[in-house]
Amino acid sequence: MKSLYRLFLCSLPLLYGATAAAQSASDTFSLNVCNQFWKTGEPVPGMLLPDSVATDTAGFCRPVLFSPAASVDGYCPFGYKNDDWRNGVTVADYLLVWKHILGLKPIASPCLMKAADVHASGHHSGFDQIDIRQLVLGVYDSFPLNTSWQFVPETYNFYTGACPGFDHHPDSTTGSLTLCAVKTGDLDGDVNLHGPYVIPPNSSLPLSVDGGLVSAGDTARLAVRLAADSQIAAMQFGIRLDTSRCSVLKVRGGDYPWYDVQYAAFPDAAHVAWVNPNVFPHPFSAGDVLLEIQVAAHQSFDPAQVIDLYQTIVPALWVDADDTVHPFTDSLVLSGSQEAVRPAFAARVFPNPSDDRVSIAVTLDLPATVHLEVTDLNGRALWRETTRLFSGENLLDLPADKMPAAGMAFYRLWSEDGPSVTGKIMRSSTH
Repeated sequence: MKSLYRLFLCSLPLLYGATAAAQSASDTFSLNVCNQFWKTGEPVPGMLLPDSVATDTAGFCRPVLFSPAASVDGYCPFGYKNDDWRNGVTVADYLLVWKHILGLKPIASPCLMKAADVHASGHHSGFDQIDIRQLVLGVYDSFPLNTSWQFVPETYNFYTGACPGFDHHPDSTTGSLTLCAVKTGDLDGDVNLHGPYVIPPNSSLPLSVDGGLVSAGDTARLAVRLAADSQIAAMQFGIRLDTSRCSVLKVRGGDYPWYDVQYAAFPDAAHVAWVNPNVFPHPFSAGDVLLEIQVAAHQSFDPAQVIDLYQTIVPALWVDADDTVHPFTDSLVLSGSQEAVRPAFAARVFPNPSDDRVSIAVTLDLPATVHLEVTDLNGRALWRETTRLFSGENLLDLPADKMPAAGMAFYRLWSEDGPSVTGKIMRSSTH
């Protein structure tokens, strides 16, 4: 049988150099390999080993034959598991990795040092934080270079990959080995081993959304705000929108350092993750805007009918000065009135002057229905047009046969709720 560690080195990127020449078959030894969760001592089902499909899920242990014994060479055997990636991984863990890197709260446990090495680089860096943030936001569905669970002996040395005391076993001796089970990226150990992640039931903070009726056809700005004063070191939440009632035009986060809103990949949701870059709590006040969503209403609605706080993949929580996780309330409180948004636009005519076809380039910051009217010097209408334009630059071509052959014409552009734009169209006949 080829070296277990040669096989493992090929199958997992987490072993740091365990290789050895093949020895005789008499060097084999057997171990009963089990695991327990580092925080509670509970066994974690479904641990995979390099030579197996899965452990015995009833006993969470299985005999493993190591051959040859000399191939161990002081390095650790690893187990792994890949499922339920986001369970227990939050911005609180991002904060703990950051504090460890800064030396403010060093990680002492060899097992947790392995959990913090999210990027599987053999050390801790900003790449570990990036991977955690991307998983929380939903940009990643899994860690690109690591496994969801890692199982290592408690004697594991993070910096060398070695396991003191695991460098020799007598021939034909059966022993046992208990691996420390860690959830990659979960440094506070709040993964739920028995189901979906549950936010610890600590004191909560309410979020509010501006209330008031939004009429069909309107464009409105919906602001999600903090509804109470608080000191927050990190936060995350997600907002799901009912896109049958409205279309999302823009999403922006609050004006705070490192505030990251992920929206583009999720047509019906916005995800928020924020960690104060100095790792200390930031003083937030009631009414501070955490998320701003611009929507176009397909039908009349109240914001409470289109926004849902707890129906996304991002648990709604915040972290205090002691790295304790707290929930945001599971409903959005209506406050005040929502703000209607009036589209702003600019226009330019080209070519100007012209002797044939002429166009008007219209630039909008929001989609809108725009009316165009062209008149001659006497105020007589030469051309009228109503069209739906998108945000950005739009091109309106004017028919040459409707324009004066020479001289000047005037145009006016306007939307229902926005300002009007006027200008001149110069014509020069070359015929």
